[in-house]
Parts: sequence; structure tokens; C-alpha cells
Amino acid sequence: MSKFKPIYISPKSREGGKELTIISATLLVFVLLILALDIIDFNLVVMFLTSVISVAFLIGILKINEPKVSYQIDQHGIIYHHQRGMLKIPWSSIQRVDIPKISGRELAYVGIKLKDISSTVELSHLRVLSKMVVEQRSILIQSIATDGRYINEAENMVLNPEPFKTEELVYKGVQAMYAHHISALDKLLGLHILLSNSTLDREPSAFVSLLRQQQLLASQVIESE
Repeated sequence: MSKFKPIYISPKSREGGKELTIISATLLVFVLLILALDIIDFNLVVMFLTSVISVAFLIGILKINEPKVSYQIDQHGIIYHHQRGMLKIPWSSIQRVDIPKISGRELAYVGIKLKDISSTVELSHLRVLSKMVVEQRSILIQSIATDGRYINEAENMVLNPEPFKTEELVYKGVQAMYAHHISALDKLLGLHILLSNSTLDREPSAFVSLLRQQQLLASQVIESE
């Protein structure tokens, strides 16, 4: 596997986090100081300004807390590093990588269609599976509303806690919810896994091309051994 050099992707969403935190914290301290010294009175304008600065400070903290590496792409597959844990997608499980669309409009995600879901469900951390179900619920609702064919199934497609059965296994709990979730995405969008553009360091189309190239390279390395 020495021919395959791992690639590490850092999200653009982390950019400017430290600067935003420092500037907003400085401004907040300044506003609180002049209020404490009675230089100005606390009014609606000051309250609004304080709220804006506080929100900016929180955004900066969130940016800083984003994982430094969002994706590790190696000979085994793709590892998505989330604040809640890791989502693992082996190359052997990937059928297709593409950009999802609703009514011809591209979504702000890169999508992956799986040959089978078992490896990703079983190898990934439960907390990140649970978080992705919640984060992407709106995409399912939007897709169902646009498609129209699955209105009667909407409740189970958006959040289904029932056991998920495959030919060999029965998933329960968080794994079952996630399995139902990605199966619904596949039915609606033709793709199981959605990776937000905010986690990328390049244009979505370039990331799609990268994953396709690396999957091909991984298969060639395996064949040459």
C-alpha cells in the first residue's frame, strides 16, 4: 500500500475562527467596560450591539472547535471526522460518488451511493450516526415534499426507530435509525450518504473527482499486490 499516500482535508468552515473569536471577545470586553464605568447608558442600541458581538464570539468558538481534519482519505476508504466521532466508508462499499439534486437543483452536499450499508453502519461511531440523522432531517422533508410519491411514508422516512433488517443482520437503536435514514435518502436522491460542502476545502465537483480518482487508485494498488 506504499503507493497510496493518505490525503487529509481541512474544512473551510474553520477559517477565521481564531480571528473572529479574538476580535469579538475584545469588543465584548470593551462594551462591558464602558457600561461598567457608566460612560454610556444601556439602551436598545447597546443591547443589540452586545447581542451581535456575543453571537460572533460563539460562532468563532464553534469554528475553532471544528475538527482540524474533516476527511482522511487512505487506501482503506474515507473517514469523516465529525465533532461527535468518525463515519467510516470503505472503498469496497462505494458504488458511486456524485452531487445530489432535487428537481434539478444541486444541494450543498456531496453524495455517496453504497453497494451495501453494513460496513459504514457497523464501523462508525454511534454519536455521529445519531447526529447525521438529525442534521439531515430537513433534506428528507424537502425531498419528500418535492417528490410527492412518498407523502404517506413521510413519518417513517424522516425518523424511524424500528429495527432495520437485512438478509443477514438486524440493526437496532441508533444503527437502525441511521440505516432507515440512509435508505430513505437513497430512495429519494439515489445516494445514501450526504457530506456537507462546509466540511470541504474545495469545490464539491473537485471533491467528487478526488474521491473517484482515489477509489480507482486504491483498487489498482490492491490488484498490484
